[in-house]
Amino acid sequence: MQFKSARFCSKRFNRHTFLVIGLSLGMFSPLSVAHAVLTLTPVNGGPERVLPNGGSSIQTNGGGTFYYWVSYGSSTTSLGSNVFFLPGNASLPFNVIPPMEDRSDLSNMFVVNLSTSLTSFSVSAGQQVIVTLQAQGSAGFPNPPVYAPIAAVNGVACTDTNCQASSALLNPGRPRYYAAKFYPTQQASIQIGFYPNDICADFNTPPGATLGLDALGCSSGALTTATEGSPVTLQLRFNVVVASDTNYPPASGATPIDSNSNPLSLSFQVDTPSFSCPSEEALNTSWYPGDGQIFLNTTLFSMSGPAPAANLIVVGGISANGGAPILGSGYPASPLVQVVPLSGVNQGVGGFTNATESLKNQYQISFMGQDQTGLIAQSTASCVTNVQATAIQGFISKGNCFIATAAFQTADAPPVLLLREFRDHFLLSAEWGKAFVQWYYQWSPSAAAWLSAHPVFRLPVLLALGPLEWIAWIALHPFYLLVYLCVCLPVCLFLVLAYLGFSRTVKK
Repeated sequence: MQFKSARFCSKRFNRHTFLVIGLSLGMFSPLSVAHAVLTLTPVNGGPERVLPNGGSSIQTNGGGTFYYWVSYGSSTTSLGSNVFFLPGNASLPFNVIPPMEDRSDLSNMFVVNLSTSLTSFSVSAGQQVIVTLQAQGSAGFPNPPVYAPIAAVNGVACTDTNCQASSALLNPGRPRYYAAKFYPTQQASIQIGFYPNDICADFNTPPGATLGLDALGCSSGALTTATEGSPVTLQLRFNVVVASDTNYPPASGATPIDSNSNPLSLSFQVDTPSFSCPSEEALNTSWYPGDGQIFLNTTLFSMSGPAPAANLIVVGGISANGGAPILGSGYPASPLVQVVPLSGVNQGVGGFTNATESLKNQYQISFMGQDQTGLIAQSTASCVTNVQATAIQGFISKGNCFIATAAFQTADAPPVLLLREFRDHFLLSAEWGKAFVQWYYQWSPSAAAWLSAHPVFRLPVLLALGPLEWIAWIALHPFYLLVYLCVCLPVCLFLVLAYLGFSRTVKK
């Protein structure tokens, strides 16, 4: 009976181990790989085109929405107060009904990057892999298909070299191309350029025909004008097919390869966003320090407007060096500029220089928000706080006081490094752990300062840290705990029982 617990533990361990391994292998087996779909990314739409230090890219796998701030023809769209875009974004707002002279230099053209993971195609002589574009009507996608005109491929205006399916024979006065040539085995992606208003016109009156219907987001063959509070949405489908090199229509006898099963939505708006900061008290407690970074509760910030919020822009610098945050369109000149997603309770913000015993390196930072059109907004109220980062991530305070360091009187003591690793790799990997660390920082500064002023109490603190160090080591090395429970503990139990049995035998 004394071996029962060991056998049971071993059985359980093996069973669950093989189950986890089996599931892990199944996740990567060929049988579980889903059919590839197109990945679409806006090239000149969305926040990733304007932000330094990377920014974020909006992608859609077989569907999704891209947001654009637009104007219509000669009409102008004005920015609201405290809203701007960078000088490099001279194309904002997009003119969705540009004059014909703009077409020669491809101004105001919408560009989407398309890629597919499929690289094996069966292409016969006289055939070509092509990309076509369709708009959705009120009753779905028409059958037979109505194709949308493509203006450019990879930044070059369509010609017989990079496009096909010309409408020159059917529409001599307005020749356009309706398919882009794609070479997936030679290039990972392709950029498709188009004009939304042309798509509306050709849906209403295709080459050589008169459909008399409007695509969604269109009215009488032209893009519907968006108004404040009422954005306009155009829905598109991209298809990758193998087809003969013919004139319009482009997909005669085509073999479908890939498509975005859910339409891609282009949302056009004339509204501008607004950005709000939390109260000064909430802002001052919205962060805690890390190694070369701070952890920020970005859920305290908010944006309003038709387009969803995308990024939080953090600007500032070291106060002692005159590094005050620069707001407005000149913010890239700030000593510190970081862009992080506007989501998450403990969002890491990097780029900080750690505080040391001799240099406090206190930063003054401020914040701005960016929506998915690429517009940036700043708060009308004050939105400034002071922060610090530190290399001792385990048990520190905002005032450069360290309980563990104060107890061990060195930042390089192995127990301090162990506690640091415990926080980095265990506590901060779970929401409850992050909440615990944030709670700790609310009272640790005064405790650390008191311990520094009363070194006689170092010994009790060191003794109190002992169990915590043991827990931290076990949490970072759970395998050894498993070995102890499944092997060492049963062996020890067996030895104790054997000793007791031997003692009884001797007494008899």
